[in-house]
Amino acid sequence: MNRNKSALVKRVGFLAMLGLVALYAMNAQAQTSDTTTITPGYVDTGSQVYMGLWVNPYNMGSASPSTTSNGKTYNGVIDGYQWLYDQFGQPYLAYSQSWVGVSGFTSDPGAGWLVSVGGMSTAGQGYQYQPQYGIAIWGVAGAFGASPGTPLSVTWVHY
Repeated sequence: MNRNKSALVKRVGFLAMLGLVALYAMNAQAQTSDTTTITPGYVDTGSQVYMGLWVNPYNMGSASPSTTSNGKTYNGVIDGYQWLYDQFGQPYLAYSQSWVGVSGFTSDPGAGWLVSVGGMSTAGQGYQYQPQYGIAIWGVAGAFGASPGTPLSVTWVHY
């Protein structure tokens, strides 16, 4: 009797482990790595300068290929700079900020969809989803170093 009970416990344990593995496999998605070449553009709004790719609203720059391997569109790879002027009229850099945008989502993909871009992690950076446009926007911790007309290879790690 004790031997049968022990065998039953082992079988139940094994089946439970198989169930957990199957559940994990169902919910897990593999990370994908895509590389695109950005030909950066340039927009100067007066006190702000943007360099890189910004499809909407500026139609600035281009990407090749323009979509991820799972069909999302690269909408932005942007280095933004805010210039202010001192009492002598000389400009100085007040701050810089970089961000990326991907469009083609029908629902919020969540901040975790994009793991890194250009070698920079997006974890803990700002994230916003704009449902009316199907676009997700992530902040990044550093600058891409975009320079107008100079091709920039950008690798995206995402789900």
